[in-house]
Amino acid sequence: MKNTSSRDSGFSLIEVLVAITLLMVGMLGILALLPVGMIDYHDAKMKSVESQMVDFVVKQCSTGSPYELTGHKFYFDQQGVLCSEKDYEYLITLSVNQVHGIPNNQLLTLQLKIIRKGSRNPTYQNTQLFKRT
Repeated sequence: MKNTSSRDSGFSLIEVLVAITLLMVGMLGILALLPVGMIDYHDAKMKSVESQMVDFVVKQCSTGSPYELTGHKFYFDQQGVLCSEKDYEYLITLSVNQVHGIPNNQLLTLQLKIIRKGSRNPTYQNTQLFKRT
C-alpha cells in the first residue's frame, strides 16, 4: 500500500494566493468598465429621449400649419413626455422658414433647438427639410 502524507494533498498557500490575486485582477478590470458603461447608457438614453421629442414636434408640423408653430415652445419632462411649463426638463423651440425658389411653399426648413432646464446652450440643434403634403 502507498503511504500518502498530508503534505501531498490539497493546495499550497502560494497556489491559493496566486489564484486569489488573479481573481482580484479580473474583478477589478470588470469594475473599471462600469463607469464607462454607465456614461454610455446615459448618453444613449438622452439621445433616445431627444429623438422622441423631435419626432413629436415634426409630427405636429405635419398635422397643422408649420408657420403657426414658429416661435412656439414645447415643454417636455425627463422621459420626453409633453408637460406643463412649470414641470419641464427640456424646452424645444421651433422656427419655420420657406425655401426660396420652390413653388407653392412645398419645401420648408425646420430649425429645432432642445435646451435643458437651467442651461443657456442647446443640447441639440438641427435644421431639417420638411416637405408639406
